[in-house]
Amino acid sequence: MARTFTVTPEALRQAERLGLGGADAEAIIRDMARRASRITHPAANRRYRNFILFVTPDDVVTMISAMDESEARWLGQRTYDERKAAEDDGSPGEAIVERIRRR
Repeated sequence: MARTFTVTPEALRQAERLGLGGADAEAIIRDMARRASRITHPAANRRYRNFILFVTPDDVVTMISAMDESEARWLGQRTYDERKAAEDDGSPGEAIVERIRRR
């Protein structure tokens, strides 16, 4: 069974301000949370493409934000192997972070 996430009203408002609003915004955020890589960040613990999310241990998305330029640059110095566990086992998957050299 796929892991399910709950999205708070505040996270939905934040998504709307980011242009992710609409009737299917909650489903989009749930999918982002399920596919997101775990990260270490002062305000978030998950990353999906150019978005960061805070997801509580009981799978509630409480915050979503777009990365600013400095965050994107910092995360761009790393490569992410975003291998995900099978959807039906409920595990969060893993992200392997490696430092890469700048040319």
